[in-house]
Amino acid sequence: MRTLGALFISTTMVLGSAGAARAQGGEGGGAAPAAQVVVPSTYPTAEIDRPFALRPLVIEVRAGVILDFLSMRRADNQFAVKLEAGFGVFDDLEAGISAPLMFAPEVRMGDLQFYGLYELSSLLPDSLFLATRLDFVIPLSDFYSYWYGADFAMMLNVPFRYKIVGMLAVIAELGMGFGLFPGDDAFLFFVEGGVLVQPIEALALELTIGAHWLAGQNTTALPMRLRGQYTLIGDLDLFFETSFLDLNNWGADWFQVIIGGAFRIGF
Repeated sequence: MRTLGALFISTTMVLGSAGAARAQGGEGGGAAPAAQVVVPSTYPTAEIDRPFALRPLVIEVRAGVILDFLSMRRADNQFAVKLEAGFGVFDDLEAGISAPLMFAPEVRMGDLQFYGLYELSSLLPDSLFLATRLDFVIPLSDFYSYWYGADFAMMLNVPFRYKIVGMLAVIAELGMGFGLFPGDDAFLFFVEGGVLVQPIEALALELTIGAHWLAGQNTTALPMRLRGQYTLIGDLDLFFETSFLDLNNWGADWFQVIIGGAFRIGF
């Protein structure tokens, strides 16, 4: 919608200036230059400049291979594929779905997640990006349960990015949620923070560390994640992600690798 508005304004200005030039040329006898219309870019290549929400009527399909190394001393490490899709409903609003499918050590579905995201960046200066995201989590098995085995969970997240200079940004995310557990319920609070470095326009590197508190279950997790993303073409991103899902206590040897891509299709 914004793109169509910007195109209409730029077209009107160019045609108007061309008309004035023709009028002056008629009086002075000179030839008028040909009118040119420049269509503005619809989606930044650099991750550091991208909004959190997809553009209206754009679908982004994401797929990744997940390798979980639960311990170097165990043989039941996990292999799965995660499929996701997001859709730009209208300006600043995105909705989507995701679910992992595990193939080893056995075939099982993981958490089914539905989300809605609303962008608030238009209310802020150009260097600040802010959004709110609401997630609904429905576990389909005991594997890939991102809510520590809850029967149902709802989560409200607030992602934030501050662009310090052209190639460096501070990133953070705050969240809280509620989960239904067998015989008990619990609240989850989390905070994550880190940096985003954009050495070239097509390459983005992120490093984040966080703390998750599951009140009522006496559980604390300290995740750390390193992510690299390369935009091969305008609508295709390739990414590599490696994480320690919990550096605290027993989870310090739980290591995860995700390799995948995202492709955007506009209508």
